[in-house]
Amino acid sequence: MDSPLKAAARLSFVRRLELRRGILTEVGAPVIERFRRRVAQETALGDTAACASASAGQYAVFLMAREAEFTDGLVGLLLETVHKIGVTGERRTTAALAR
Repeated sequence: MDSPLKAAARLSFVRRLELRRGILTEVGAPVIERFRRRVAQETALGDTAACASASAGQYAVFLMAREAEFTDGLVGLLLETVHKIGVTGERRTTAALAR
């Protein structure tokens, strides 16, 4: 149960930033993917004050893309958890009927 809680915390953090998602509707997926990859590969040492506004924009695009990934991952984890609960219930029921 720890993993879904961590995923929910990450998603909550990104959503609290209240990024304007509407600005990405006019940008194509290849551009978004390029920004996402660029930011994912950057290090804190590579950041300079001169590029702070450009970096902030790139990080915003990166976080918008990651928000969708966090949401998908959380849904997957929750479906997996529900499936495990169902399987456990079936096994217990079958064992009880067999006795």
